[in-house]
Amino acid sequence: MIRFSSLTLFSASDSCTIPFDRQQLADYLNLERSALSKELGKMKKDGLIEVRKNHFILMS
Repeated sequence: MIRFSSLTLFSASDSCTIPFDRQQLADYLNLERSALSKELGKMKKDGLIEVRKNHFILMS
């Protein structure tokens, strides 16, 4: 299992790539994949993030 501390977190840039696919991220967060996808979609629609597979960009 990959520990949270080993993830690349947002630092100097507003983007990061995580070592999980969507299902693995849902499992790690103890969520259903569909619920995770729904929330990521809401955040994208609200202009908070851009998501491309396992790459996340925080929008300013």
